Amino acid sequence: MFRVTSPSIRDINMGIIAIVMILETTRRVLGLTIPILAIIFLAQLYFGPYLPGKLGHAGMSIKRIVEFTFNTQEALFGVVTATFATFVFPFMIFGAFLEHSGAGTFFIDLGKAITGQWRGGPAKTATVTSALFGSISGSSVVNTVATGSFTIPMMKRIGFKPKTTGAIEAISSTGIQIMPPIMGASVFILATIIETEYLTIALKNIIPAVIFFAFLLMMIDLGALRAGLKVFLQKRFPGSEMFLNADGSFLCPWD
Repeated sequence: MFRVTSPSIRDINMGIIAIVMILETTRRVLGLTIPILAIIFLAQLYFGPYLPGKLGHAGMSIKRIVEFTFNTQEALFGVVTATFATFVFPFMIFGAFLEHSGAGTFFIDLGKAITGQWRGGPAKTATVTSALFGSISGSSVVNTVATGSFTIPMMKRIGFKPKTTGAIEAISSTGIQIMPPIMGASVFILATIIETEYLTIALKNIIPAVIFFAFLLMMIDLGALRAGLKVFLQKRFPGSEMFLNADGSFLCPWD
């Protein structure tokens, strides 16, 4: 903190190690695209005198680049890191607690109970379950894994095309980014940047989130109606894996 404008050799060395580690971590988690972009931006700082037009500048030494990136509160330890440390991490713990305590399973079962008897039921189950489960997870990826494992096979069995089932699950899981109370990480960053209370942003997102999922349910219903899909899981025979369609015909999970 006392050497921000005058980093020592140890600071520079630690900065280089940190930058390399973060680039490698990003490559392992997100692939090559983001690290390559980061390297290009770092190179632009160093090779500024040789670049044309508005990309050109006086240039920065390696020491200055590492100092700005590692020692200041503008890059690695900027707004994004502060937001994750202050807001996102506690909410992640809260969401994980709810999920492992059984609240996540409750939301999944509630979604199946509400929409299982409707036309195109599994697709609507995916939507409702994503909205409920996503309200405590705040992660599209977690949502897809948790709900898609049973909704996608069910959607396929009643007649939805594979690409349609994937689209429905992806859209449903993406919508939870604006589903209060625990929304996507970008909302925490937004609250920090615009200096607005998180609760205020969450309350204002209720209406857009409800409209999003209501519209998605309507589109699923129209798609099921056009495809002639019947009500699914209207009755289940005890001790059997046989299901009964609305028209009285049998449907097996392996069909």
